[in-house]
Amino acid sequence: MSYAALIPFNEDGTQGEYIHFQNAWGGAVYIWMNMQHYLDWEGADWLLKWEHEGDEFWTLHERKDISDSDRICQAITYDGVYVLAKNGKRVADAMRKFVKRHPSKGVVHLDAIADAMDKVFKDGAFAVGFYHNSVSENPWYDYKEGRERHYIEGWEISEVVPDLFSLETRRQDV
Repeated sequence: MSYAALIPFNEDGTQGEYIHFQNAWGGAVYIWMNMQHYLDWEGADWLLKWEHEGDEFWTLHERKDISDSDRICQAITYDGVYVLAKNGKRVADAMRKFVKRHPSKGVVHLDAIADAMDKVFKDGAFAVGFYHNSVSENPWYDYKEGRERHYIEGWEISEVVPDLFSLETRRQDV
């Protein structure tokens, strides 16, 4: 069965032990399936929609009419996005809010991923990255060079949704 993983990073960029969550559908896919309603895609073949109208979907994190928690959760599904410890609580809280806003009868890992983030940051991790689906290539491994990637080879969450992480523009979640 597929899995998703949280990858702790040390300050020197080396990776810690992956924390696995069985059934990858409980992570990024759960987020994507709930975000599609912003585009009136519900009931449609969303995989086909992504192929033909995907650009609109992959920019949902930029829309100011969407709640902060939903925008943050959409952004963490992108390959190569990582979260520094200083932003960990905000991202973990966004995941928990997302679950409350979008209840599901299926598998959901966001609360468990948020709890794991809290723990690894408490234990001294410098950053975390996400490996959303074990059936696809790990964005934190360079297959050509045969090496683990350093977190700085990605994008920090505050670079992806900067308006939600700058002190001047932080707003209450809606």
